[in-house]
Amino acid sequence: MSELPLTDFSDFFAKINSEILANILFVLGVYNMYQRIRNLREDKDLTQTQMAEYLNCSQRIYSNYERGDVDIPTAILIKLADFHHTSTDYLLNRTNKKEPYPST
Repeated sequence: MSELPLTDFSDFFAKINSEILANILFVLGVYNMYQRIRNLREDKDLTQTQMAEYLNCSQRIYSNYERGDVDIPTAILIKLADFHHTSTDYLLNRTNKKEPYPST
């Protein structure tokens, strides 16, 4: 029985490792998004109930947003960005620039 050279599997393992890494980075980015939304609220010493009232939803739904249990609707993301004077890209952890985009 002949053994296959290790290099025959290197492309396979490289592909698997890159997919795993991509998934880990995606999960970390999503986690950071929800952490960022929570931190913005806490920086203003606001409760989840107060944010929920502003967004016209229940405290439970808002808590689900912060924990990442449900996807945040686009309209809510925009309201959060406006409320915190930042961009949706900042909330989504696509940039570290906190400043909002210029108004059109």
